[in-house]
Amino acid sequence: MKKDKRKRGSFFSLLIKNYIAFTVINVILVISVFALGTLALDAHLKLPKGDINSQIKILEKGQYERIKPYTLVGAKGYFEILNSDNKIIYTSDRSRTGKEYTERELDCIQDYSGNIYRYSSQYKDRNGKRLTIIHEESYEDNKKESRYFQVFDHNRNLIMSSAGAPKKKHYTVREFAYLTNSLGDGLDISKYRFMGDDGRKYTIVMNTSFSDERSMNAYSHGLIVIDIGIIVCYIISVLGFVLWLSRKIRKPLDTLSSAMLAFAEGDRNQAVEYSGSAEFVQICDSFNNMSEQLRESEKAKMEIEKQKQKMLADISHDLKTPITTIQGYAKALADGMIAAEEQKKYLNKIYNKAIDLTDLINTFYEYSKLEHPDYAFTFESTEIYEFLREYLANRYEEISDKGFELELDIPEESAICNVDKVQLKRAFDNIVNNSLKHNMQGTKIFVNVAVCNEQNEQNFIKIIIADNGTGIPKEIAKTIFEPFVVGDDSRNSRQGSGLGLSISKKIIERHGGSIALETTEANRYNTAFRILIPFIRQ
Repeated sequence: MKKDKRKRGSFFSLLIKNYIAFTVINVILVISVFALGTLALDAHLKLPKGDINSQIKILEKGQYERIKPYTLVGAKGYFEILNSDNKIIYTSDRSRTGKEYTERELDCIQDYSGNIYRYSSQYKDRNGKRLTIIHEESYEDNKKESRYFQVFDHNRNLIMSSAGAPKKKHYTVREFAYLTNSLGDGLDISKYRFMGDDGRKYTIVMNTSFSDERSMNAYSHGLIVIDIGIIVCYIISVLGFVLWLSRKIRKPLDTLSSAMLAFAEGDRNQAVEYSGSAEFVQICDSFNNMSEQLRESEKAKMEIEKQKQKMLADISHDLKTPITTIQGYAKALADGMIAAEEQKKYLNKIYNKAIDLTDLINTFYEYSKLEHPDYAFTFESTEIYEFLREYLANRYEEISDKGFELELDIPEESAICNVDKVQLKRAFDNIVNNSLKHNMQGTKIFVNVAVCNEQNEQNFIKIIIADNGTGIPKEIAKTIFEPFVVGDDSRNSRQGSGLGLSISKKIIERHGGSIALETTEANRYNTAFRILIPFIRQ
């Protein structure tokens, strides 16, 4: 395929490249938030960095002064070192002295393991007495598992416990405070036992603080400043991206806008010439195609309007002719110009012209009625094969009297369709009348009815109404169902209003079916109409 020289690369690819750059810039901004936020956290909040294993070597050597308390227990926390006799031999906070622990108190303090957590909560029973629930959970491989729970009354007596819970039945006030981590100083207490390099057993009791108001305020203010900086950078990057897009798309859009304005002012020959991004070239080509299609549409509209005017002229002629005839005969009769023996003849002529005039007016009335959106059909379940037999039986004498032959092929089975009998009869009348009106005597009319075998038409009854008469010229075959295609365009005479087949089409489509001028029957019949009507069941 020859490359279009007007297309200078894909705008989409350029957009993607610049969008990637825009995204990278914003990702860097987000990373900066985390980096600067971490620095602010260390500088102002001083949260504990967690794992005691990072300090274990120092603890084993007994070099407790080397441990920075805030890295282990936070800015407001402190830790204590106990020997094997549970005596405090070192504290990181010299102001907290004189404190001692019993072995039972130490047993109540939660062991630090990094994946086991103890929670406590209080509530009142139906008698208004305070109860305390202690629940211990473990977390391994992102899975939470309950270890045990205990329920205590207001006197710290054990009421209920699960399997695996400590068996102790009663706790002192201080033991219970350690057990529930409710010492009232805002610190979380835990212990860790280790062996020193001197071979003795030691215990570190950690009272950890996770936040304080001053540090949190400082951290929040720092984040606000960082956020403002990121917003400013983001706005700058967005403006740069928007300006770049504006520069890239302004030229083709201005070109297209000028063409549209000219088009709106009536210049239908305005064409857009543009070389650049492939997408905009396609848009301009689409506009040019739309302009061409609209020109064709307006041309077709003018042709329809021309046909309307022609139809109105024919209607005027058709109305004027019988009216003039009736007027002339009536005047002659009124003036006594017609002999008595000839008066009946002239009255019959007046009557026949009046019938023709009535038929013409009724045709236009039926067409206008079908065009109205509020006009409703009266559908009822009908055996379609029997309906067609009765219809053709009623028309057989008229068809035969006009010198036409009728050949039928209607199955003996049953097929139920939901139809408006009056309207469907009118649709068939228009097709049969069209054949009687525009063909010579001796023409054969053929009616074939069957269930469709085509895959996409299996729920339809197919009705073929055909004749071997003069046929329909190819130049109007595609428009034969459009209104205002009058007799002298479609056949060899000037009979009809040009609305019969259009009315038939509207009626059949209101039944959920379709009608088309069939070409596959051309080897046997010159004209064949193929009608599809949906059926409910067989």
